[in-house]
Amino acid sequence: MGKSYNTINEYARNKRQPSIEVLFEIAEILNMEAKELIEKRDFKRK
Repeated sequence: MGKSYNTINEYARNKRQPSIEVLFEIAEILNMEAKELIEKRDFKRK
């Protein structure tokens, strides 16, 4: 992807948002639709 560990980590922690192009690239790597990455999910903590 050409992104640093810190950048990817910030995406994962929702501290930084990827561009739409990068969002589609991430979705392709994860073998999922881009919309699945941006849909709100209700995660319950144990």
